[in-house]
Amino acid sequence: PVFKLGNPGDTGVFEMSDFLITTRGPVPGAILVEWNIADVAGQQATVGMWDVHFRIGGAQGTNLHSGQCSKSLSPQLTTCAGSFMLMHLAPTSTAYIENTWAWTADHDLDGPDQISLYNGRGILIESQGGVWLYGTAAEHNVLYQYNLVNAKSVLLAMIQTETPYYQPNPPAPAPFTSLGQYQDPVFNCPSGSSSCAMAWGLRAVGNSNLVSYGGGNYNFFQNYNQDCLTPRTCQDTMVQLLVNQGSTINLMSHTTLASNVMITAHDAAQVMQADNMNVVLGSTVHFLYTSSVNPPAINYPGYTAPTTSTSTSTSTSTSTSTSTSTSTTSTPTSISTATSTSADTTTPTSTSDSTTPTSTSTSPSAGSTSTQTSTSEGTVIPTVPTGPNITLPQTSTSNNGDDNILTPNETKQSASGNAFSLVVIILIAVCG
Repeated sequence: PVFKLGNPGDTGVFEMSDFLITTRGPVPGAILVEWNIADVAGQQATVGMWDVHFRIGGAQGTNLHSGQCSKSLSPQLTTCAGSFMLMHLAPTSTAYIENTWAWTADHDLDGPDQISLYNGRGILIESQGGVWLYGTAAEHNVLYQYNLVNAKSVLLAMIQTETPYYQPNPPAPAPFTSLGQYQDPVFNCPSGSSSCAMAWGLRAVGNSNLVSYGGGNYNFFQNYNQDCLTPRTCQDTMVQLLVNQGSTINLMSHTTLASNVMITAHDAAQVMQADNMNVVLGSTVHFLYTSSVNPPAINYPGYTAPTTSTSTSTSTSTSTSTSTSTSTTSTPTSISTATSTSADTTTPTSTSDSTTPTSTSTSPSAGSTSTQTSTSEGTVIPTVPTGPNITLPQTSTSNNGDDNILTPNETKQSASGNAFSLVVIILIAVCG
């Protein structure tokens, strides 16, 4: 790690504010912040971070600028690699984090040119002790923006993500490798898909007690082309939940842009964009999911994952909605079949991963009720392309066979959100 905050098991008082953490040149093995420290016993928020920003490239002197990494060039997978990961909240940690932007640059800061930078991972949260994130964002990282792995008691308030503009050229996880020791996502996509092998906005694996308020996951491009924006089909799916038996996930006022399936749980589509349009966004007021089984194991080459069973699960989704949203260097390297029945009256019109489980989803909307039931046989849910690790009717997936250029050397209920949604999207388009 570039910055290591304490050792596993350390507790104390630590405050960090007004830092910019950046890199110079490609450092595909660097974890910019490794956070181990936890709150003093019996106290809350004795360790925290305010107004600290991560920035990979985009500025003069970083050697990750339009001169080296312009989008007009063929993908410079080695010379324009960023870091391995921006921030890791380790299992022993706790954290209060406010107003933090983890940004892999998509354009020069001192000019209009767009650039293609390949930064492996955004924010990995494994904390067992409690994490509060207020007003944070992670953008343009290859595998994911937020990945919560076996974390407990996490609050995400107003998170915002964007998919890399160049994907699927190359398709995720290239130029990196999915690693079992970090519980990375594995992308099993149909050959030729332009909307499957893309970074997850939010991913939760084996977690318990996750609450998210006002989260937004957005995709504006496919390889810098915006033809997908009008039909809202840039990406197959944005949110992946693979949580343990008995775990509860609450996503409140969650929005996505241009994602066919807004939320998947245990590899089954749970919330469809087409059923939850709110001006330009797919919006759900409250998605409550409680798993009745453990998730299926993910297989990584050379890594033995624990075996678990597939399943039946239940979820409740309330739809319509308000939307919200809008460094120095160093070391690791790597560079359901479903049935849907619904009686639904939806709201205004507008503008993504692998086996086959069974699931049930109930989704009452403002002024209507909608029930979606997924089983292993019967009627077919709306036709959408197969997403990474999502099983949809009458589709099949296969390994995309990506060559990894860099390899590891280490082990609805609101009628008032429409205008606000549009304003948020405009702000993101201008500022992102």
